Amino acid sequence: IASPPKNATGTADAAGRFKPVKVELEPTEVAAIIAALPVRGRGGSAPRAYYTVLYETGLRHSTMASLRAPDDYRRGAADLTIRDEVDKTRFGRVLPLSARARSALDEVCPDLGLVFGERRLRDTLRAAAVAGGVGALNARHVSDHDFRHARITHLLEASQNLVGTAY
Repeated sequence: IASPPKNATGTADAAGRFKPVKVELEPTEVAAIIAALPVRGRGGSAPRAYYTVLYETGLRHSTMASLRAPDDYRRGAADLTIRDEVDKTRFGRVLPLSARARSALDEVCPDLGLVFGERRLRDTLRAAAVAGGVGALNARHVSDHDFRHARITHLLEASQNLVGTAY
């Protein structure tokens, strides 16, 4: 197996550019961050519901921003429909929802239109990470994508089922 380029592993490349920081969140840290998030934010956003669904489903931010009611979700539904056109890999599917994800979606789902839409919640997330007791370095760098990675890691640790987790 060929070695990846230096910038892919989190070290600086020859020009010293881009040094990504990977934040690994434990389930207790995720729960603490979500509990510290406000229920409602500026501009009608719903940070707590958004990050609850993001973690429970492991979806990408871009997919979450494109979810529409009633096409993808209706209040009280047991699953979420991911349309081909909103998924990065064009992998449309029906995703079963946990009780936590259903409850969060039911709180914010309109009758018609975008469920979450495009929101910039980075500062809100990072403030909640600090309030949730996540270490200073991790709190400064936590992102939406870290929730996706955390969920996938936690599912794999629990099930050892790579194909099922990928689906």
